[in-house]
Amino acid sequence: MDKRKLSAIERAEATDEMIDIASRLSKLNWIVTAEMVGKKILLLNFHSIKDLAKGNKKAVFRTFLSQDDYITQDLRVSNIKWITSAFHNMFCDYNNYYGQVYSEWWSTEGHTIRDYIFINSAEDKKLIEKFFKKDIKSSTTSVWQVVYRFQKGVMEKRLEARHKKETDAIDKVMSTVKPVPKKFVNWIKDVKLPKYLVYNAISKSKVECECTHCKSKMVVDKKILKPKNNDTSICPHCGKEVIFKVKGRLACRTDYKNYVAYIDPTDNGFIMRYFHIIRQLYRSELKVHDFIAEVCRSFYSVENGKLVLDKSYEWTVYKNTKIRWCNDEGKINCGYGFLYDRNLPEAWEHTPMKYSALEILARETPFALSRIIERYNEFPKLEWIIKMGLFNIAKQFIDNGATSTTYANYANSTFVINWDGKTIYDILMLDKVNVRLLQAMNGDKDILTLLQASQRNGFRFSMEQLNKYYELYGTYRDLLNEVGRNVTLHKIMKYIERESSKYPEAKSCYYADKRSEKDKIADICMGMAYDWIEYIGWCEALKYDLSNMFIYMPNNFLTVHDRTAIEYQMLKDRLAAEKQKMFNNIIMQMKENSENIPVFNLHKNGLFIKLPDNSEEIKREGRILHHCVGGYVDRVAEGKTIILFIRQESNPGDPFYTLEWKGEVVQCRGYHNCDMTDEVKQFVSLFTSQMVKYEKSLEKAKVS
Repeated sequence: MDKRKLSAIERAEATDEMIDIASRLSKLNWIVTAEMVGKKILLLNFHSIKDLAKGNKKAVFRTFLSQDDYITQDLRVSNIKWITSAFHNMFCDYNNYYGQVYSEWWSTEGHTIRDYIFINSAEDKKLIEKFFKKDIKSSTTSVWQVVYRFQKGVMEKRLEARHKKETDAIDKVMSTVKPVPKKFVNWIKDVKLPKYLVYNAISKSKVECECTHCKSKMVVDKKILKPKNNDTSICPHCGKEVIFKVKGRLACRTDYKNYVAYIDPTDNGFIMRYFHIIRQLYRSELKVHDFIAEVCRSFYSVENGKLVLDKSYEWTVYKNTKIRWCNDEGKINCGYGFLYDRNLPEAWEHTPMKYSALEILARETPFALSRIIERYNEFPKLEWIIKMGLFNIAKQFIDNGATSTTYANYANSTFVINWDGKTIYDILMLDKVNVRLLQAMNGDKDILTLLQASQRNGFRFSMEQLNKYYELYGTYRDLLNEVGRNVTLHKIMKYIERESSKYPEAKSCYYADKRSEKDKIADICMGMAYDWIEYIGWCEALKYDLSNMFIYMPNNFLTVHDRTAIEYQMLKDRLAAEKQKMFNNIIMQMKENSENIPVFNLHKNGLFIKLPDNSEEIKREGRILHHCVGGYVDRVAEGKTIILFIRQESNPGDPFYTLEWKGEVVQCRGYHNCDMTDEVKQFVSLFTSQMVKYEKSLEKAKVS
């Protein structure tokens, strides 16, 4: 339809008869008139009943309908404005002045449409019905139901046309992707999907087994096979690794799910293709069913020596229509899984990933597939870690490593890697001996942390000692800081092991009952280690001679620990009392010296400065105003800062604002750390100017 020609058509006005009719149609919203524009376009003019009742004859909007399209012109504005929405969506806000054209709802009686329109005359109705005569199937069909279906069909075609522009672009890209080779599918089935050996006891010494891979049935001696549900073993017939499943305990369907990624080379990079793999074992037939579905495609190209993600797509529902390839919206999480290694590094021959050695890591373990490109772009020396055989560290860094170039923080340890190092020893921050030990153990971040700590403390772990330490104390490094003070780590561990055996057993609870004996020993040793390090800190505060082994490693540690705790608390109480006495003396001296100093006796606009009387008053100020000034007592006692109170002359005893001075106003806070009002700001500004003058006068006096 030519909008320019349509907008030039003269706008219809209501007749006096229509105004008269409008006064009797209180429950409807619109009066519509109809006319033909040429032979193929129906024009509907909509007049608001509320406007007609006020004498306004102008139509609110008019709609042009052809056999396959429609368009609505908004007549409420002087300039030309077109609306593409259907009547169903127009003026659907109940607070709108004009009101709805019609509404619809679904109930037990079916789909119902209620229109709020009055057709002006029989001629108008006849004209509308003639235009839609092909669609009106019975005399009971409302003309507005036909209009509803017509507009709905047009909107669906418009939406489909808009979608087609996007989907055609996606399909063009997808057409360049080749089918995956058969060897990749075979690798998934043979290597990455589990095989089951379902067994059933037929006597005390014999079990009947069936392998889901080679389909063979056999009777095997229990002592030879040693089957246990969910344990892994080797099938006696085909030699493949299998998972034991007790037939009587099988669920109706056992599912295994995972993700794999396949690198598909392109002219300027590669496509990382993610597949969801599922293997289902059915109890009824003891047969596996496999499903391999591609769910995501990420296109990478090389720019300035770096890999760049050009575009990513996912196989999902496209805008509530159908399942197909769509732009990646993050609906599918396939970040963790296996990488197909048998076409690497050839698949990314012309990319920075060529020397990544990722094919070596892929043979060993699954990892975060979606992060490997980001990690290698930022840390290309990760290749060195893999080539050293440190697969656990490489995997942990890919899965969880922070983006910092120097370290990544974990909940219970600090995983330190210096990516700026020029050698593997600089990168791991270990010497050659410790690197070899890390390699021999294929250590993870925790082992690396312990080796780094031992090297800093100037001693070396043996493999046996490191394993035992990690088993008992994890990554707790405070014990390592004690090595070299008086004793070796071996002696420390022996001492803790001996004294922890005297600890009382933990009270029975669900967790304690479920722990193994090994875990119970580790928990007790860890508790003892914490207590011993705490005890050493107390001894240092009490100035005990820790070179004396009877003090450093006392017999009957629990008794000595409890006695020392009492002595340490007495020391803390004594020091606190002395500090408080010192603080109160400082405050008293300040108050005596400030009697004749104007700035400490400042009164202005109903506010005045008050010096605290003692430490308890500062703590009370913090409690009432809900801020942290109570913790500043030590700083005041050490002469590091000055705390002053701003009070109201009308309420001199009530805390109002608290001011901290340290050569300038560091902060001035009120209730719940609120900022200063304009009135308080003016007062603080006056106080600052006078305080600066006072401190300058003190400096001059000192110089003279």
